[in-house]
Amino acid sequence: MTYFLNTLELRQAIWIVPIILLFHELEEWNIHIWHVKNSMDVPGETTLSTRMWILFLSLVGFLWTAVAFLIPNASISVGVMYALVCFTLLNGVQHLIAFLKFKKYNPGFFFSVVFGIPAGSYITYQILSQGLLPVWMLIAFWILILIGLAATFPMIHFINRVGIKLANWISN
Repeated sequence: MTYFLNTLELRQAIWIVPIILLFHELEEWNIHIWHVKNSMDVPGETTLSTRMWILFLSLVGFLWTAVAFLIPNASISVGVMYALVCFTLLNGVQHLIAFLKFKKYNPGFFFSVVFGIPAGSYITYQILSQGLLPVWMLIAFWILILIGLAATFPMIHFINRVGIKLANWISN
């Protein structure tokens, strides 16, 4: 994957993030069942609400990347895009922690760990090597990732409640 990414300019390579995010989210298509089996279900969460969130998040990933791509200033564009990169890195580490905690596969683990974390790390390296963002800004993003890791389980409940609201809104 690194060879492929090295053939692209960073402005083109960022499109790999929403593509990986889409496949990652599709891997989570039946995560509601996993939540129930592992006592992580949220009252009101359904397969439909989970899938609505998955589709919504995938769409947001592509729209976010399109906005970042259209911003002519490279540093601002990369800064906007790096927020999505950090989200995918955070989610990848969350899946890795869940794998270690439950000692078994969890939906989303494969695309997060095999593709998401390496792609996010590669983009971070490119941003650093090209000097597109100041180091302090990257550190600030990483601090946000650490805060996100500390709030993993409350975040899962919050995200599922958003999915429930989306499903209710669409079905009404």
